[in-house]
Amino acid sequence: MFGVPGDDPENHGLTVWEPMSFYVWKDSQNIDAVKAFLEFYFSEDASSRSMA
Repeated sequence: MFGVPGDDPENHGLTVWEPMSFYVWKDSQNIDAVKAFLEFYFSEDASSRSMA
């Protein structure tokens, strides 16, 4: 995270890069479906499709 410089000290911004994260509620009724989705999402097949 770092400040964005500017000419007006009263009007400035902030740049924040958050790491990509996936969160799943531990008591979800669909844990197996979530695991299957994430397994596909990070697979070579999904990566090649998104890069096409």
